Amino acid sequence: ATVMVTVTVTEENARIIAVYSPIHRVGKTTFSIAFGKECAKKKQVLYLNFEAYSGLTESEGLNMGDLLYYIKQGNGNLGIRLQAAIRSWEHLDYVTPIPIARDLKDVSETEWKELIHEILQNSTYELLILDVSESMQGLRTILSLCDKIYMPILEDEVSKGKIEQYDNNMKQMNMD
Repeated sequence: ATVMVTVTVTEENARIIAVYSPIHRVGKTTFSIAFGKECAKKKQVLYLNFEAYSGLTESEGLNMGDLLYYIKQGNGNLGIRLQAAIRSWEHLDYVTPIPIARDLKDVSETEWKELIHEILQNSTYELLILDVSESMQGLRTILSLCDKIYMPILEDEVSKGKIEQYDNNMKQMNMD
């Protein structure tokens, strides 16, 4: 099945936008990339995928795991490393995600926050689009850093139940 996505860019002042859904196979990554490409027509955008199986694998060049390694080393120069890791897809810049699912799950919430902060501080990107999932530690914290969160949904009863359960969890954690 083909997923058609129509995007209207309305978030002029946002610096970080997340796309997240507790419903799987809802077209979240397709939406994220289409949204990023549309935003990239007006500003510098970097797309980052935090899924265990993103479908965006490349064997050559640096990936997000490499950037995290350089940050841990504390030697600065993330701007140079970031430029070496950048790939482009119709004007949308992205960094190849961590290729091994287990490695993605081992990255701490603090490390994700530091990566996002370093990218915002040491690059010319005006907008980060984060395609996030439960595969990452600190999902709720990362979502709280975002200016806007888009949540693709489906209208079937099971999907509605998942959204209701998610909303209830957020309320219980005082994150609604």
